[in-house]
Amino acid sequence: MNWKGFREDMKEIRGEERAERRRVNMKAIEESGILYVEANKGEALLFRDFMKVKAADFFPSSGRWTSGGKTYSGGAEKFLAWWKGGHNG
Repeated sequence: MNWKGFREDMKEIRGEERAERRRVNMKAIEESGILYVEANKGEALLFRDFMKVKAADFFPSSGRWTSGGKTYSGGAEKFLAWWKGGHNG
């Protein structure tokens, strides 16, 4: 196998991994019942808690989220625990 073939194979594998991570994370988010708005064709989920003046953007294919200028990682389960726990970093 040449370098170009290897690179194409790795790109395909990474795409499959991201798709699986997205499926698992979306399932957990949907089962949580927490309201969100989809942005960028579902690549970003926008969570807003107007009572606590907090916001977070969750990215299902990477399992990362941003809030207050910080980036966190750990997948949907960790995000949901963080969100329900008062949004403490």
